[in-house]
Amino acid sequence: MFRGQTLVWDGYGAEALHSGIAVHLHKVFLQVKRLGLVPDYVLLKKSSPSFFAGHSVLIASDYPVLGKLGWANYTSRVVRKLWGSQPIIYHGFANLNLPIFTASMRNVKCVLTVHDLIPLLLSNEVGLANRLQFRMLISSALQRADGIVCVSEWTYNSVVEQFPEVASRATVIKNGCDMPKRLASTAKLPERLKILSISRWERYKCLELLVDLAVGNRCYDFHLITDSVGVRKLRSYQRRYGGALDNLCIYVDVSDSKKDELFSRASIYLHPSKAEGFCLPAIEALSYRLPIVYRRGSALDETVGNRGVGVAPEASVADWTCGIRRADAHGRTAEFQSFVDQALGRAPTWKDCAVKLLELYTSL
Repeated sequence: MFRGQTLVWDGYGAEALHSGIAVHLHKVFLQVKRLGLVPDYVLLKKSSPSFFAGHSVLIASDYPVLGKLGWANYTSRVVRKLWGSQPIIYHGFANLNLPIFTASMRNVKCVLTVHDLIPLLLSNEVGLANRLQFRMLISSALQRADGIVCVSEWTYNSVVEQFPEVASRATVIKNGCDMPKRLASTAKLPERLKILSISRWERYKCLELLVDLAVGNRCYDFHLITDSVGVRKLRSYQRRYGGALDNLCIYVDVSDSKKDELFSRASIYLHPSKAEGFCLPAIEALSYRLPIVYRRGSALDETVGNRGVGVAPEASVADWTCGIRRADAHGRTAEFQSFVDQALGRAPTWKDCAVKLLELYTSL
């Protein structure tokens, strides 16, 4: 494909519905396909997402150890067994997922997409397994990478600050933004404010804030799309508070049509996380012309800007409530719609993202 090289994509994490990795991989895949340059093979943990139908997919459903460390060992064996000394470009999309020992395999050029270094920067606020595997693998993965794709300026700055020796191999290729999914003139103002969030459960995601906000703001409706852990945690709060939390609706494993419905009915998008690098839900919220309330101090600053309201990292529940009210008022103005139009006009498209990625492959 590239000077006779086989292109292999590592889809670790893409099996999780609506995960940042799955959305990113899907969007980029569609665009490189339209450009006529699709990966020759895709490696996945579980059953193949539908958008890979008709393409060469290798599935490791029978592999016994599928944690990040086990996956790195497994993919190293796959590369050696299937391609031997054949020249390949191997692209991992999930921070760490490059085969181990590729430094000794001169036929392999590696590209690594880095979303963030949150398990390193906020190590006490992620799960133990995530923290330990990240510390064990991130340095060696960055060293093995011939090209490092950072999805935001904040991510790039974090990587270079922690690992200055990789700066010359790191570049920023931001996520693309879809075309507006609703027009300013057709945006409806609901009778009750509907506030949407999308997040898996991790301590740094601060999803407990939704509980405090819902209890303290009975006139608002809160909707959260989360994972099975988030459902279990938050439903325990609902049992504890009873009717005082009936304005918090929790969803898991929703279809694309249901997610689009929730976005279409929402008034505001709420992003309580202490840090974010990917920011894909915020980008999608902008395509629905939703004002965003978020915590300042990460890639959300560059993603949201004047299309939302940023609260201080140490903000109280009262501060967040004030931010919601400000965002509601701001979102109803012509000025806000103008800001969104300008942002969408300047934002990179997914095609832009795919073109830059192919240019990186060609340069290796």
